[in-house]
Amino acid sequence: APVRGHERFGERLRQWAEREFGAALLWLPEGPDPERAYARMQVFVHLPDVDEGLGRTAIEAQASGVPVVAWPRGGLGETFLDGVTGRAVPIGDTAAAADAIVALLADPQTRLGMARAARRRAAAVFSRERCARAVEQVYEELLR
Repeated sequence: APVRGHERFGERLRQWAEREFGAALLWLPEGPDPERAYARMQVFVHLPDVDEGLGRTAIEAQASGVPVVAWPRGGLGETFLDGVTGRAVPIGDTAAAADAIVALLADPQTRLGMARAARRRAAAVFSRERCARAVEQVYEELLR
């Protein structure tokens, strides 16, 4: 869902994408079961109009084996590796984003290789255990 006050950007993006991709594009509803949504995706596209602290949805998509195409705003850029688990495109450049999406959809071998790398990296870097240890370390350092 768009950030409050930025709904117009989301609507403009949706209109552009429907013009460019038509029936090939599937808009998934928001809901409590993201795993089902990610399982239907070949590419996860995240083009936020504001900086993000982390980019949790990009991590979730990768954990589900879906490569990412994104503008690397804020912490989102740290959640994936350009050319390995997805594609970073210049912020604001929707044409570059479209090109990256089309390139991945047209090249199943690259897309599937990125999907495997994305799943492995998400499990290694963003596991609950590793994140919990990192938070504990921060607290321990603060308490010293």
